[in-house]
Amino acid sequence: MANNSPKQKHYQHEGTDVSGRSIVWVASILVVILVFIGFILLGLLAYFDGRRSDSFGLFQGEAEEKRAPSLPHLQAKSGVSMKKLQQEKESLLHSYGWVNKEKGIVHIPIERAMELFVKKELPMDREKPSRQQ
Repeated sequence: MANNSPKQKHYQHEGTDVSGRSIVWVASILVVILVFIGFILLGLLAYFDGRRSDSFGLFQGEAEEKRAPSLPHLQAKSGVSMKKLQQEKESLLHSYGWVNKEKGIVHIPIERAMELFVKKELPMDREKPSRQQ
């Protein structure tokens, strides 16, 4: 019943495996490339580290240690100086004066500035759609 003919198909497989020599060759090339890149990176790191210390004169840690923190500016009589400061600011708000005389920049009283602002036609006022009923 079984058909045992001498003309059976013979399946073939690859007779040789991957050569070990080629695997070692590729691995050694990769190691050489990685070592080369490592030396390049170390050289760049030393170069940039030298530039940083030359430009600052000190290492960052030394500069932070030598700089003392600034002391807070405390006021002995804060109420008196605050009232004086507030009066100065109020007088500045309600008077005319120069901000920069060379450039011709002045300040005007706040009331006048608000009047001018209200009179000025704003861009959003121009774009109001008309209501049709």
